[in-house]
Amino acid sequence: DYPLSREAFGQLRFGFFDPSGLWVDIVEQVDPAAGFWDRYMSAAEG
Repeated sequence: DYPLSREAFGQLRFGFFDPSGLWVDIVEQVDPAAGFWDRYMSAAEG
């Protein structure tokens, strides 16, 4: 199982195996951590 986690890049997620063994990954897009994407945006603009 994957416990409920807030990813710095902007996802709230958790996961588990259903009774048949299928992996279920639940994800919600949320605001990323402040400044997380800054280094990527600067490189893309340059």
